[in-house]
Amino acid sequence: MPILNTVQLFISRNLWLNRRVWGALIAMLYAANSHAQAITTISNSSDARDCYLAAASAAAKFSANQENLATCTRALDHEILTRTDKARTLINRGIVLTALEKYQDALADYNAASVLEPDMPEAFISRGNLWYLAEKYQRAADEYSKSMKMDFSRMHIAFYNRGISNEKLGNKDAAIADIKEALKLQPDFKQARDRLEFLSKPAK
Repeated sequence: MPILNTVQLFISRNLWLNRRVWGALIAMLYAANSHAQAITTISNSSDARDCYLAAASAAAKFSANQENLATCTRALDHEILTRTDKARTLINRGIVLTALEKYQDALADYNAASVLEPDMPEAFISRGNLWYLAEKYQRAADEYSKSMKMDFSRMHIAFYNRGISNEKLGNKDAAIADIKEALKLQPDFKQARDRLEFLSKPAK
């Protein structure tokens, strides 16, 4: 049941090392739209653009390296970026940090992005994903709900993610309602259709 692409997280090491879950999360977001999770081309800035490419690679390969991280950090520390581009670069670096299993640092970048751009929904989605992986499903659902109050072209992702969070919380009716809404927004959303089919099966 993959999720699509803080505050101290109280989590177990083994949970955070479940990179397969994170990989499915990012891959689904990236496949849905190449700009997901704020993976977006940033002005004409060289390092910021390379940070975007590093985030895209992390999304596709579920891995990153220290040079990827250094590129993002150089962009943030030395390049002149607009407020919005800096927030996007922070989220891109957060994706790289997550691939490097530096979850607290990723969380800090998502928070910093929200300070710069309080209405950037990708930051809320990203935080929600971290809470989901930490098995803090109510907190995840709350973050996804906040993103729904913003202008988000991929709102179906927020509804799907909240739906599977509600499923984990045992709120089956709410989960079904959310996933139906995701399908209303994106009728060809296969993951949502498959999940709805599963949830709609009569209990044995």
